[in-house]
Amino acid sequence: MKTASCLHVHMLCLTVLFFTITVGIPAPSMAQDGFNRPTVRDSANFPPPGYVIGPNDVLKISFYGRPDLSQEAVVLPNGTISYPLVGTVPVKGLTLEAVAQELEQRFRKYYKDPIISVSLGKFQEYNRAQRTRIPVMGEVKYSGQYNYVEGNRVSHYLAEAGGLTDNAASKCIILRKTEDHYQTLEVDVKAIFEKGNMAEDIVILETDTIYVPKGRGSGYHISGWQDWAVVASLVSSVFTLIYTLTLL
Repeated sequence: MKTASCLHVHMLCLTVLFFTITVGIPAPSMAQDGFNRPTVRDSANFPPPGYVIGPNDVLKISFYGRPDLSQEAVVLPNGTISYPLVGTVPVKGLTLEAVAQELEQRFRKYYKDPIISVSLGKFQEYNRAQRTRIPVMGEVKYSGQYNYVEGNRVSHYLAEAGGLTDNAASKCIILRKTEDHYQTLEVDVKAIFEKGNMAEDIVILETDTIYVPKGRGSGYHISGWQDWAVVASLVSSVFTLIYTLTLL
């Protein structure tokens, strides 16, 4: 009994000593070393190794020492981006590192030893199936779905779609879903691009659909039964598109 009692006291002393030592030593702080452990959500914002760029990707391009040349660029359906000074740059099928090298090569005509880094933009999700898309249909050069970016306006999405065709009407229709119904908005595209009337360049919401109908000469105006016919066709197209996506 005496031996067992001594052993019990001895083990109790070791336990107290252990917790005294461990409590007295502060845990290392990641923030003190300037390192923040990424969470699962943070990690999801980065592409997997060897990620290949495709249409509708949003690239965040940083130009060291030239903040005026640092900006985001959207990859167009034809696989290119448009960038100041260097113009159109093919990027489809390239890695982020390869795009940075290509831009550095092109900027060497203007700057000595440019340093450029390329990453996916803050609105980019590398899992393309989970992105919010804005359908742009009708008389545009590249009909399709384009990444929704909060605050972007009609002109942005029309530009992403390659601009209007020669057959486009002067006004486009925005199909906007509200809580319990759809509403249509007319936007005077001609006033935006030719007259610089930015009041017409409304902000697009994430449930919007953009449709550019065919025109019938200069100043063609959509109204009456034509408006409803276009809307009915547009709603049908949207639901067909949604149904198709659910089957993928």
